[in-house]
Amino acid sequence: MAGEDAAPEPTAKTSRGLGRFSASARAAGPVELGILALGILAAGLMVLAEFSTLFAVDVGSGPSCEDLASTALADTCSTTGREQHSYALVLLALLAAGMAVGATLARSPAAAAALLVVGLVVLGITLIGDLPDIGREGAIGERFTQAEAQTGAGFFYELAAGVLATLAGGLAIARRRD
Repeated sequence: MAGEDAAPEPTAKTSRGLGRFSASARAAGPVELGILALGILAAGLMVLAEFSTLFAVDVGSGPSCEDLASTALADTCSTTGREQHSYALVLLALLAAGMAVGATLARSPAAAAALLVVGLVVLGITLIGDLPDIGREGAIGERFTQAEAQTGAGFFYELAAGVLATLAGGLAIARRRD
């Protein structure tokens, strides 16, 4: 008999996939939605940091650094996140966004911990990898006495992203203990 072998229709209690996700999203309270927003904002800032200037060298008034520097040095006048990190923050952003959803809507403690770790990794990249380079004029400074290092917006984007992801992961972990 064909009717006996057919799979049962899913109900609200046994449904998997999008139905379960939609139910979790509707049931999320303001704290979960706030944590989710922090995680998604952190992910967006990570991506923005990769496509923004982390640091640059200004050679004073007149022509730009790129105009004055030799062809070999012109590339060192300004450094973007993608040049510094090889798109690592984009991958971390994807992970952060997924973990933010998992930590809040699926209430996964592993996702909350992973979001915290992603935030700490981004802070490590920012403070250990990028901060030492912020004040350096490098070879441009050796050739141009008026050269001055400038901190770009990308540095602040990645710093904020690391703080927000760490905060979101920490809040998600703390919420689970309540």
